[in-house]
Amino acid sequence: MNNENVNELDNAVNRAALLGDDALDKTRFDAFYARCAELPIAYLEEATKLHKQELRHIENGLIPSLMQDSGVVSITTLDGVNVKIVTEWNVSTAGKDKIELAKWLDSNGLGAILKRKHYVSENDIERLASEGIELFEETDCHTQTLKAVIKEFYNESGELPPENACKVDFFSHAKIVKSKE
Repeated sequence: MNNENVNELDNAVNRAALLGDDALDKTRFDAFYARCAELPIAYLEEATKLHKQELRHIENGLIPSLMQDSGVVSITTLDGVNVKIVTEWNVSTAGKDKIELAKWLDSNGLGAILKRKHYVSENDIERLASEGIELFEETDCHTQTLKAVIKEFYNESGELPPENACKVDFFSHAKIVKSKE
């Protein structure tokens, strides 16, 4: 397939994406797929990858930006498509200081979510602590529980854990749901 045919195919794909599948009549639709069959698989995979990247850009950048600039949080189109801005949170403790995280959770009254493992008996813990001996414990926490607790704490206080305790990322994107008509 020569460059002219590839450009024609690209243009057809772009028109179809802009106008929707209904814009392609049966003849053009069949011709479109016949031309696709002539293309090398690598080209089709690359074209699919690029279109998915563009879709992510629209969902994660363009739509949320335009909606937030307009003060719109949710909108339903005339054809029943619901678009709303949602915030996704990601929390990771990989490679972070779990003792620092435990201290932060304890100091903010959130330590109940920690799973604590001590390697001495309860009596020894009290005795050693009363003697001023600092105990080291192994702590762990379920990541989804940690995410929910940090999200709620942030919404109430505007404060996040220290960067050396855990990694917290959040971003807004458009959630697009078509009606089930």
